[in-house]
Amino acid sequence: KEAQGEVMGLILTLKEAADALGISAATLRSQIRNGAIAATKVGPVWTMTQDEVTRYRSQSLGRRFGRKP
Repeated sequence: KEAQGEVMGLILTLKEAADALGISAATLRSQIRNGAIAATKVGPVWTMTQDEVTRYRSQSLGRRFGRKP
């Protein structure tokens, strides 16, 4: 049961992921539709792994803040 709890800790809902990324749920939904972040729909709820959120954050922060004005 401990291993199952550890796995569950690595899964985020769309709202949790959006909050962690500092973006709106609507923006994250759009990024899912565009294929920028991998997610799975479980019933009515989108979920994604913490690793995927971390990957997306690294990739998007590089694009967002890597540009020169």
